[in-house]
Amino acid sequence: MHYVLEAGLVGLYSAIVYKIVSFVIFDWIPLLFFVGFSKHALGYELSIHTLYCQYGSACSHLANKYDRYASSNLRTLIIESLQEGAAFVLLGYCVRMFSKDLLIVAFLTGAFLHIIAELIGLHQQFCHQCIRKEKTAQINSLLFQETAW
Repeated sequence: MHYVLEAGLVGLYSAIVYKIVSFVIFDWIPLLFFVGFSKHALGYELSIHTLYCQYGSACSHLANKYDRYASSNLRTLIIESLQEGAAFVLLGYCVRMFSKDLLIVAFLTGAFLHIIAELIGLHQQFCHQCIRKEKTAQINSLLFQETAW
């Protein structure tokens, strides 16, 4: 998938998260932060990150990419979500100078952040978190196998 198309989908996803969150948070700075934070955290929980491991343009170099999924621990997920929330506020502040409609700001901020992350190689780094399913199954079977006493 081409990263400009991906950016449009990320922008749409950001706008949907904005519409949901805007019923609870009304001030635009915490609203944008929470949109960015939620977008990242929910993306992991909804397996959107796994779709990116399998079909994203930055991960196209992976062997057996269709057998991969996104893997992260809770600490890393929270740190990444906080970083994305902060990036959403910073870039959203700039975008807000051109549009006062926060739905448009959320869409454009999500799309622009995706393109920026693609250009600076952040998505390439993300692809290293994509692990193979059978490797995880082997690890889980070793961790959770019953021990004979």
